[in-house]
Amino acid sequence: MNRDRENLNLDHDAGDAAFKGDDHEPEIHADFSKSLVVDTASMEWQTSPATGVWRKRLELIGTDNPRLTTIVRFEPGSHFDEHGHPGGEEFLVLSGVFSDASGNFPASTYVRNPAGWVHAPWTDEGCELFVKLCQFQAKDKERVVMNTHNASWRTADHDALSVLPLHDFRDETVALYNLDAGTRGVVMDYPGGAEIFVLQGSFEDEMNGYPQGSWLRLPRGSRRVLSSAQGCSFYCKTGRQSL
Repeated sequence: MNRDRENLNLDHDAGDAAFKGDDHEPEIHADFSKSLVVDTASMEWQTSPATGVWRKRLELIGTDNPRLTTIVRFEPGSHFDEHGHPGGEEFLVLSGVFSDASGNFPASTYVRNPAGWVHAPWTDEGCELFVKLCQFQAKDKERVVMNTHNASWRTADHDALSVLPLHDFRDETVALYNLDAGTRGVVMDYPGGAEIFVLQGSFEDEMNGYPQGSWLRLPRGSRRVLSSAQGCSFYCKTGRQSL
């Protein structure tokens, strides 16, 4: 599907979310005081109001542009009509290529579109995304586009752990982490809470094991001791765990 690149704008006073009213439903996972683990691979895909677009909802909190975390799958040739993101949009492309008027975003691309972003996205070949809506802090206006596949990772506090910073604003940090195969005993403290999504491989802690597709949300003051027999990469957001 060919589309021009002139339908992109940033309007802080305009742009309702796509299919406004679609998310006026019972809340999903609204209690931030407890640890939460979701095996997204075992969840069924649900239809969306857009033809050829499917989703798995992990969080839905509030009404009228609610806090929303989803995995979204676009079939080849599918698209959304023009819509806005009044509370900002953050996504990581898991597979395929996602496109809008600002460019094409292949697998492993991380994007933050600030509040007021308006676009009409599409995909030619199909794609899958990890998406977070309406979770920007009020003064966080930075747009981020990063192809993490080509980015430079750095060693973290443990030699077997590497990190790729994606975004940092006040108490909120977003990064990708990689645990080497055979890693044991990596202590991770999350004083402000954390959200983790396993992208590849698996890791274990003192409570359980977490294969690819696991989504975790940890309350404030959490500590986990991570190990990984086969190696693992995961998305992690710390702080900003509740509104």
